Amino acid sequence: KLDETAGTLAADSSSFSFNATYEDNPLLAQEGIIGTAITLDDGSDFDRVDVPADAVDGMEKIGIAWWMRTDKTGESTVISGAASSGGNAANSFLLYFRRDNAFNPWLDQSTASVYSIDPISDNRWRHFVFNCDRAGGWHELYIDGELVERKTMTPKSGGVNVADGGLIVGEEQDSLGGGFLTAQTQVGEHDGERKNSRVQ
Repeated sequence: KLDETAGTLAADSSSFSFNATYEDNPLLAQEGIIGTAITLDDGSDFDRVDVPADAVDGMEKIGIAWWMRTDKTGESTVISGAASSGGNAANSFLLYFRRDNAFNPWLDQSTASVYSIDPISDNRWRHFVFNCDRAGGWHELYIDGELVERKTMTPKSGGVNVADGGLIVGEEQDSLGGGFLTAQTQVGEHDGERKNSRVQ
């Protein structure tokens, strides 16, 4: 839930106990939507949350929901999942904004599609849901409860492949657990992230 007021532990509120770790000192206990939020910024470090890979690894159906507030107009990473080090293998599962009006998921080292959206850089809280059914051959994006679009893709066998140390909120990986670029960091507040092994 990202409700901590101090420390490095980001506790999982579910029964799975996928407790995460705050890295490089994101600001805690900020004004949020569900309790408090964290602030991620583009300073000299790379604020992020390291999440256990098992939170998504192996999922054939996946739903990710989060609240976000930003004034950034450029690239912004929601969550990145790396399968192995090097090249596009680091983009086994990636949700990011190419710019403030274009949302771009990556699946299995390839860009899945681009969603054209209204600009989100007005520093207003928005709720996002991304659902993907790999075997069913589709994914979709909701913003504030409204379906933006459902897109089709070539059905994929097996689940999401994310290696230990390779699931990170707020930064895009160019290598397993690293290779961060300031231009791709998430800037602003992030709250109430949820991950499910079913579409939401």
